[in-house]
Amino acid sequence: MKQTIAINLMRAIASAAKLFGMRPTVLAMLFLVLAIIPATADDLKFPLLGLWRLTSGVYTNGESVATNEQMEFEFRPANSLVVTAVSPSMGILTPIRMYGRYTFQPPDVLTYSLTSAPIERQRFSLVGDILTFRNLDFKITSTLQRIQKTGFKEKPKDIQGTPK
Repeated sequence: MKQTIAINLMRAIASAAKLFGMRPTVLAMLFLVLAIIPATADDLKFPLLGLWRLTSGVYTNGESVATNEQMEFEFRPANSLVVTAVSPSMGILTPIRMYGRYTFQPPDVLTYSLTSAPIERQRFSLVGDILTFRNLDFKITSTLQRIQKTGFKEKPKDIQGTPK
């Protein structure tokens, strides 16, 4: 059965090659490339689309990062990022929303920028609904949990000047 399919496929390629004036091997390679592209594109989809809530941050020496901070990351299609935060240590007592852009470098590197802040470069690992970011420039590892809806009760204030 498999031999019959292979023979029929080769005959079809030879016929198509004659029709288009191409060598059969060139046409076969073209078919192969076209067959691989969709699978490759699916494999490279950004796995973090959705809403994530920061649950912890730890320096590499084991010291915990400020625990009273609240932050959510929403990775949207078209490389759009929305971050909502409350930071009592910075005097931000009501939620603010910042917009930015991210770049995914397969298999596990993410870069993003918010407002005029410097670019953040993170290596990530994803196990189920738990996301771990290891900052490539600072010695901080953050853990986030995938969530279905925001945990903020108040409507966030958009920060002016951030691209939407």
